[in-house]
Amino acid sequence: MQSYYTLRNYGRTSNCSLTALFPVRVSLLTLSVGVTMTGSNFKVETGTMKKCLETGHKDYLEVSGGTDFAVPRVLTGGNLCGLDSYPGHISETILCGVSSVTLVSSGEYDNSATVAVRQATEEDILSPTALLCP
Repeated sequence: MQSYYTLRNYGRTSNCSLTALFPVRVSLLTLSVGVTMTGSNFKVETGTMKKCLETGHKDYLEVSGGTDFAVPRVLTGGNLCGLDSYPGHISETILCGVSSVTLVSSGEYDNSATVAVRQATEEDILSPTALLCP
């Protein structure tokens, strides 16, 4: 069964996380993170940008996993930003005891991201691109 969640900061400095206590497959459905309005009061589609944290962006969506709550991030999948209305091709499989999706927000932008989350299947587990906790 797949569930849908929207993480949003409403322009405030805050981080919010979605956490699952099992291995998951996370698919990105919409993304509006770290994007400002233009002079005409609309946003320009940038697409999904990867490695946002490494390139100096303060706001990003991160997919990560760990072995338990004491060590929440043993493994980091990707960190994403940009404006993408249809990023359906972007997904991550996190094979950890604890999996999370976190929206990190500086308060400079009105960020939101919608994701579909489901428990990882045998096919996901056997995928060479799945991220496995050590």
